[in-house]
Amino acid sequence: MPDTAPGAPGGVATLDAAGKVPASQLPPSSGGAVTSVNQRTGAVVLSAADVGAVPVTARGAAGGVATLAADGRVPAEQLPPPAPALPGTWMPDDYSLRAWAYDLSAGSRVPGDRPSEAGRLYLAAVPLRTAATITTVAVHVMGYDKPNSTVTTCALGIYDRSLRLVGQAPAAAATLPEVHTVGGQLAPVPLASPVALAAGSYYVAILIRGSGTTVPYLATTNWGATATTSGAQAVDRNGVSRWLQTKSTTLTSLPASLASSDIGEGQTCYWAAIG
Repeated sequence: MPDTAPGAPGGVATLDAAGKVPASQLPPSSGGAVTSVNQRTGAVVLSAADVGAVPVTARGAAGGVATLAADGRVPAEQLPPPAPALPGTWMPDDYSLRAWAYDLSAGSRVPGDRPSEAGRLYLAAVPLRTAATITTVAVHVMGYDKPNSTVTTCALGIYDRSLRLVGQAPAAAATLPEVHTVGGQLAPVPLASPVALAAGSYYVAILIRGSGTTVPYLATTNWGATATTSGAQAVDRNGVSRWLQTKSTTLTSLPASLASSDIGEGQTCYWAAIG
C-alpha cells in the first residue's frame, strides 16, 4: 500500500496525537442524541428491572441467581434435590431418616461390635443432601442384654465437619432397645433438642463405656479388609472422612469440639444415621 494512502479514500485510518481515530475519519452518526428512555425524558434513573438485570438482593433467593461459596461452587442448599432413587434402591427416607453412613442391609457384613470395649469416641460420617431440622440420631443394635447392662456412659451426638458438637443425646442407654434377635434392630435416639442443619457432611458420634458382654453390640461394616476394619476410606471434597475415632479412651461425655490431633482414621466402622 503506498504511503499516500493513510487517511485517504481506499487507504487506512490515521491516529491523532492521543492515539485515537479523528472524528473526520469516522462514519456519520446513524441518528441523533437519545431524547428519552422507556418513554421517560429528563434525568432518567434506571432500575435493575428497566434493563432486565437481577438485583443484588435476588442472589440466592427464589427467582434470582445462585451464589458461589468460598470454594467457587454453588452451595448444596441451592442445588435441586437428588434424583429419585433407582427402583429397588433403599434410601434413608424409606426408614424415616434424612441421611446415613451407607445402606445398612447392603453394606454390613459382620455381626456387630462393642464400642465400649475400646472405650473411645467413634465418628461415622453422614452426607446430608438438603437442609433439615434433625431430631434423632440412630444406630443399629445387633444385641443388647439390657437388664444386666454394665453401661456407665452412653452418649450419641452430631458433630459438624469442623468437629464442633452441634447436637447430642446425652443419656441414650435408656432409649437403646434390648435386642436378642438375628439381624438386630434399628434404634433412633432423640436429641436433647432439635438442631437445624444446613446441607453438608456431618459426623454421628458414638460414646459407650462399660464392660463384659452386656453392653450394646452395634452394626458395623467390612469393605474388603479384615474383621470390622474397612478398606479404602477416601475423604470427600470438604475433607470429611468416612470414619474417625479418638485417640483417647477415657472420655465420659461428648467434648464440645475435637482437634485434628485428637483423632485418627476409624478402625471400627459403625453404621449411623440422622433423622
